[in-house]
Amino acid sequence: PGSAIIISPKKAKEAETPPKERNDEGLQAAFNAANSAITMIQNPQTSNYVLSLTDAGKYLYYTQAANVTLYIPNSSSVAFSNGTTITIISKTTSSANITISPNTGVSLYFAANSTSSSRNVITYGTATILMASSNTWYVNGFGVS
Repeated sequence: PGSAIIISPKKAKEAETPPKERNDEGLQAAFNAANSAITMIQNPQTSNYVLSLTDAGKYLYYTQAANVTLYIPNSSSVAFSNGTTITIISKTTSSANITISPNTGVSLYFAANSTSSSRNVITYGTATILMASSNTWYVNGFGVS
């Protein structure tokens, strides 16, 4: 005689129950949150400017035709956190430069250079500044001197 397979009423009920629907709204919300974390917000500028806390993680977009200065304030004036990064994009016209100038008591080092000083970003140049510790910033990029 052959063997018999017995299905309990509970197992039969589970087999008839369709799988639960996915929570696509939750997946979309998670995707949106992850995507917004990598999008930088633009802060358009056309004149001299002093950095503020609201600039952290943003990019400053310059489009003017004259030289301007971007000032990095002392930590006692603006309390940036270590690791703060700000990007500077220069789509200036003619030969207008953006001078990144550290205020008194602030050091700005060009990558691989031990001399702190102001730095220029030329037309179509890009630069990123990073605060490594209180009043100590580093700059790197293309078209930076």
